[in-house]
Amino acid sequence: MRAIVPWFIILVVLGINQSWARSPTGTYAPGNVDCPVGPLVQPAYSLCREEKDWLQGRRLVVRPYLLEFLQRTHIDFDPTKLVMESDVTIACAFSGGGYRAMLLGAGALAALDRRSPGSMDLNHLGGLLQASTYMAGLSGGAWLVTSVYFNNFSSIGELVGSHKVWNLQENLVWPNDPIQHWLGPIGDSLDKAQAGFPLSITDLWGRVLSKVLINQKGGGAALSWSDIQSYDYYNLYQAPLPIVTMNERPPGTVIMPTNATIFEVTPHYLGSFDPTVAAFARLKYLGSYLENGMPVEGRCINGFDNAGFICATSSSLFNDVLVKLVKRSRSIGKVIFSLIFAVADMTNLDIANFTPNPFYKFDNPLVPKERNKLASQHTLALVDEGETINIPFQPLLNPEREVDIIFAFDNSADTADNWPNGIVLDSTFQRQFAIQSPLKGQHTRFPYVPPPKEFIEQELNKRPVFFGCDPSAIPQIPGTEAPLPPLIVYIPNTGISYASNFSTFQLRYPKTQLHGLINNGYNLATRGNGTEDIHWQTCVACAILKRGMDRTGMQSDYCDWCFQEYCWAPSISEYEDREEQVLTDEVEEDEQSDEFDEAWDSYDQNYEYESSMDDSECDDTEPSHW
Repeated sequence: MRAIVPWFIILVVLGINQSWARSPTGTYAPGNVDCPVGPLVQPAYSLCREEKDWLQGRRLVVRPYLLEFLQRTHIDFDPTKLVMESDVTIACAFSGGGYRAMLLGAGALAALDRRSPGSMDLNHLGGLLQASTYMAGLSGGAWLVTSVYFNNFSSIGELVGSHKVWNLQENLVWPNDPIQHWLGPIGDSLDKAQAGFPLSITDLWGRVLSKVLINQKGGGAALSWSDIQSYDYYNLYQAPLPIVTMNERPPGTVIMPTNATIFEVTPHYLGSFDPTVAAFARLKYLGSYLENGMPVEGRCINGFDNAGFICATSSSLFNDVLVKLVKRSRSIGKVIFSLIFAVADMTNLDIANFTPNPFYKFDNPLVPKERNKLASQHTLALVDEGETINIPFQPLLNPEREVDIIFAFDNSADTADNWPNGIVLDSTFQRQFAIQSPLKGQHTRFPYVPPPKEFIEQELNKRPVFFGCDPSAIPQIPGTEAPLPPLIVYIPNTGISYASNFSTFQLRYPKTQLHGLINNGYNLATRGNGTEDIHWQTCVACAILKRGMDRTGMQSDYCDWCFQEYCWAPSISEYEDREEQVLTDEVEEDEQSDEFDEAWDSYDQNYEYESSMDDSECDDTEPSHW
């Protein structure tokens, strides 16, 4: 039975909620607006017009930054003609993994950012962020993307140095003053509920995250993900296009297989190129009641695509963590928990509730009616993609985005001691055999990769690796016509300069750990500023130009050496017989529960230790690079 807390009591306690005004209501609650002309949902025939238009401007901006970087390397040919005649599209993909992934990803991002002190020095990678076209994140990686973009595309040094965000010294869920910490998020969520929208734990999780990630009053309660289009950095093409990903969980589904439908969110649209959906809804108008893509009774909504809510949807695995921690708390925790329990749906804890479903009754010519199950559902249920594939590869593999290279930063905790084991690569490899777009122009390919056991045996999780170097050794699915996929530059988390294998569920980081993780991420991206390999900067340049070289037949002795050093070469005879199956990687809910319990038992001990630390033990010195 649900615990009932009278709403008038909650409202008296909370008072009036005040927020920055981006939603029409000026609060977390979505509000009514006039509808635009035309449909709000479109079949996924191609990239949306808004993205295509933006790409034209961005490509003009990235060229000089890319040439500047290439000219700082020791590459043995003039890359100018190759860059000018063939657009080089660079993408960065940041894995999930909680604060660990966010902070390690932040260090890597700082290494690629020419604004970071020292990043333009010899053997460094500064300028590659400015030369990139896409940046994708999920779960903890989505926290990084959200924080950077909704703080005006600030540098990592600016974010950490501001002391306005990323104050991780207190537990994210249960800080020193939990009542003050939770009243705001609960009040924000009540605003949404009073506006007639059902709540889930994801709403509360998003409000808590926003307070840590976004430097606005109340964490920007009225800030929408589509508001990215209003920032100068977007309109002047000064930043990559951000993408966050999540999975659909159909009603009644307990097991999340690797072939689950992957949704993506850009500043323009939410949707999927997967054949089960193959459609996109205008992000700004989520929350509007639609039938067949058109507003019902001509009424539309803005503000449903709250920045924190979208970010929390991509990390909804933490909903269960949140509830478990509050349940274990003492008397004051029970009060807070009762408030949460009163306003949010406590079933299907890891689901973000997108009601109304924008794809309701959408007659999609790309999806046969018998497969178009989403069109019959009033609710679109989305969850953390990290429950299946923990790096957001899928949006970047779409041939229409013409991505040449993906820098994949894997900060997963796959092994017993919280290091990656490459399963995200194997899952993505196997997914291509089960999931393909209904349109030939969107067929995807992914290079051969070793399964996790061999991955570890070959110690590929301890150093950067290039996958997909040999165009002839990349599988072509029968019946598809996909071009060469991007080269994958895989950079796994290792303790190159700091023991960085913290639990995904650690929600409090003293400054020494925060700085240690960011610095480690920087060193992972630069291979210790070239101390592990003085050729690394030039080999990165070769990797960036690899697909252009493949297209033109250009050769380079220096690059050939780099490819010998960093490319993983599969034995085709070994892999051509692999079954073309979907890697289910099934995890039952009760098994997840045991995993969380064990993780929190371990975390509680760490938390007690960290809570006893004197502030003098926390070194406030920030590494010079960021």
